[in-house]
Amino acid sequence: MPGAVLAGSQAWWREQGQGAREMLFLHCSLAHSGAWKGVLDQLDDLAHMLAMDLPGHGRSGPRDPSRSWQRQSADMAIALIEKGGQPVDLVGHSFGATVCLRIAHDRPDLARSLTLIEPVFFSAARDAGRPEFAAHLVENAAVYELLDKGDLEGAARAFTQLWGGGVPWEMLPVEQRQYMTDRISIVREGGDSVLGEGPDYIPLERIRQMDLPVLLIDGERTDPIIHAVQETLQENFPDVRRVTVAGAGHMVPITHPREVANAVRAFLEAPADQAVAASFSGS
Repeated sequence: MPGAVLAGSQAWWREQGQGAREMLFLHCSLAHSGAWKGVLDQLDDLAHMLAMDLPGHGRSGPRDPSRSWQRQSADMAIALIEKGGQPVDLVGHSFGATVCLRIAHDRPDLARSLTLIEPVFFSAARDAGRPEFAAHLVENAAVYELLDKGDLEGAARAFTQLWGGGVPWEMLPVEQRQYMTDRISIVREGGDSVLGEGPDYIPLERIRQMDLPVLLIDGERTDPIIHAVQETLQENFPDVRRVTVAGAGHMVPITHPREVANAVRAFLEAPADQAVAASFSGS
């Protein structure tokens, strides 16, 4: 696992693959680059792949309080791409997907394509007037209330119940529970960027101007807010395809790595005017 100081922050990343393409993968909140192992193994022949630990996660360095979490993450990833010397296919999950979107928005010269898996880009649903946005705020209020009380484990438990893929908190290994508890405050730090508040906000009119191929992947059984986000993005990106993985939830890259990898492969190998199939079986 290579490492270096990128944009002023210590960064670590996994490196895998023998293919000709260059790809960068960014994981979700409270995880690390190892979450991509199943997907990377399926794409080993397609690309040379980097999966970076986000700041405060895995073996990367701590949060930089002088920047937003999204800004620090994007700065590090941009520096890693520039280190390679050529544009990449960006693949992100959940919060990592919003960072990939930020990179493609700010530095289109570095992005060949964009794959957004279950992006928590909630401001898109808000800007589109979707009712799921208000319901999402109510549903997630308990996490922030527990954070306000200083109950980090309770907040991590509540967050995992909403977004963790259905595995009960008590069934998770002790080390994983502690890892998530130690980092749960970062979820609040990412809130402004995904809710459309502050300098990280990307309005829908900017989405309509992004000129690159985009693949949207979501799980059939995910939260309604994610379907609202994906439908909004599907309506606004100029060059977009969407895949819904049957039987999957929010943690689809971990629970259904083969289906995710197949969707990504079909997207990257398809002619520009050929759409990717609408769904993949979860079997």
